[in-house]
Amino acid sequence: MGNGVTKLLYLKLKTLLVGQINSGKYPEGHVLPGERTLAKEYEVSRVTVRKCIEVLAEEGFVTRIEGKQTVVKRRRISHSLGDLLGIREELLKIGKEVKVVELYKGYEPVHYEVRRSLDLGDFNQVYVFVRLFLVENKPILINYSYISPDKSKLIDVLDLSKVVIFSYLEDCGYKISFAEQEIKAGIGSTNEERYLDYAAGLPILIRKRTTFVEGGYPILYDKCIYRGDSYEYSIKLARSNARI
Repeated sequence: MGNGVTKLLYLKLKTLLVGQINSGKYPEGHVLPGERTLAKEYEVSRVTVRKCIEVLAEEGFVTRIEGKQTVVKRRRISHSLGDLLGIREELLKIGKEVKVVELYKGYEPVHYEVRRSLDLGDFNQVYVFVRLFLVENKPILINYSYISPDKSKLIDVLDLSKVVIFSYLEDCGYKISFAEQEIKAGIGSTNEERYLDYAAGLPILIRKRTTFVEGGYPILYDKCIYRGDSYEYSIKLARSNARI
């Protein structure tokens, strides 16, 4: 059989298997049938099945463990760094079912990083609200959001499981303009690992952001703790004219 025909066959098989993974027939953690079984079911050669599995592994749909077992992986959510969106907006954009659980809201002593980011001056306390985000009933991230005490009444009355924070702030007259953000790897606390259903000691993704309204005034500082196997950021780069 020619290489062109073989390529068409494994790509067709890949499309079928991806559809079954996305539909839930083969959920996260499921062991795919072996090469012989798949070859018989789809009437293709084992070489075609093997190539298809290689491509699925390269694209992050499956992983090979314990010799020849092929296991469906947890799929990462990808977001472009060029877009300024709230967390719920990011997750809804990918068309997934999103659930938000309010873990805590109230006043806390101001730490240096929060004071500096929100330009809190003489305030000794800051208002914080903590939420757990789930996508298709699987925990993805924990968000800690901080706002100046003089604006705490804006948040205190909200049902945080339903509201889109950026849209709500804009409805209150605070026009979101830009944000400053940093991303790094780290290790979660015991509580964070428990809420995220994440094994102890595995790397997490930490995103810190200060959001500004028109005029350059900081309105919100927040920190997200993402499962390291579930989220990724991407950015498109353009080469400048400058050469060294």
